[in-house]
Amino acid sequence: MTITLSDFDKLSLPWPAEGNAWDGLPMARVGLRAALYFGDGYGAGKRQALMNIIERYVAFAGGRIRAYQRAGDWRRQEASDGLPVDLAPLRAAVDTPGAGFAIEMSAEADVAVASHWSMVTVANANGYLLLHFPVAAFEGAAPHTFRNLFQKWCSDLNALHAYAGLGLVLPVGGLSLGAALSRCGPYLRRFVGLDADDPVSTALWCREGIRTVNWLTAIDSKLLSKVGGEAEVLRVAGKEVEAEPYSNGTVFISGVSAQLGDAQGGVFPTAFSALGRAVAPLRVDIPNAWLEAPADYHAPPGFSSKSGWGEAEPEELSSLHYTKSWMARFDGT
Repeated sequence: MTITLSDFDKLSLPWPAEGNAWDGLPMARVGLRAALYFGDGYGAGKRQALMNIIERYVAFAGGRIRAYQRAGDWRRQEASDGLPVDLAPLRAAVDTPGAGFAIEMSAEADVAVASHWSMVTVANANGYLLLHFPVAAFEGAAPHTFRNLFQKWCSDLNALHAYAGLGLVLPVGGLSLGAALSRCGPYLRRFVGLDADDPVSTALWCREGIRTVNWLTAIDSKLLSKVGGEAEVLRVAGKEVEAEPYSNGTVFISGVSAQLGDAQGGVFPTAFSALGRAVAPLRVDIPNAWLEAPADYHAPPGFSSKSGWGEAEPEELSSLHYTKSWMARFDGT
């Protein structure tokens, strides 16, 4: 059986029946995911670069956006073919010292529903940008279009670290992202090539290191110097990993294409683990339980860990270990 790119876009996980309006609607989809972390986003230059990316994303979405909200007015706004996303207040915030700069948007009117056409960004002390696309969005495009766009975004934002490839597309609005992520552990642990994260948590904790690796992984030169620089990373990773420069660092390309992986079927993206092994010392131990452990999963005896800024409670340990073991899947140890 031949699997097409559009077949990936049909995959989804529904919200469980819990008496909510979104019960049974997509909680997570499989799509292309790009997550960029750029730290301080208060400067006008970086905000203008971010504004350019936002405007191009809206244009690429081609009128699909149906709901959005932005800093300065967090009321939910509607959009349609005849009522485009109003970005004027965000443009005004580019050059306004101290002004909030954030926006989320989706092709779904309900913020709890996952959409291939959705994005969220914040430009503050912990700036980040999360972009979602259908896998088929770049079908028929020139070779390396998505890869080249990712490289450009990293350069425009002087990214500290960034990741792109196949991933779980989760809702971008309110508390629904974290709620969806917590339920996706079994799928993420099986299909190991799928990326996912809580961008607020990553932006907060990964200031001096990286979160993971994926098909495309950008790391700034200052961080790379801690593991001997680009050349040493490539030497350790081997021939499956290539590299391209961006403004202040290197984009590592793990294999010829994004990979899904299947731990149950013994299909593991070896190029991902090759890069992961080479940069494992840079990976930050994020002290949050993103994934909820199944009832039959227990942390090993003696396991203890931080949860946020304090010691984890006993009832948190299973989910913390479950999450941390997934985060370390490409460490090569």
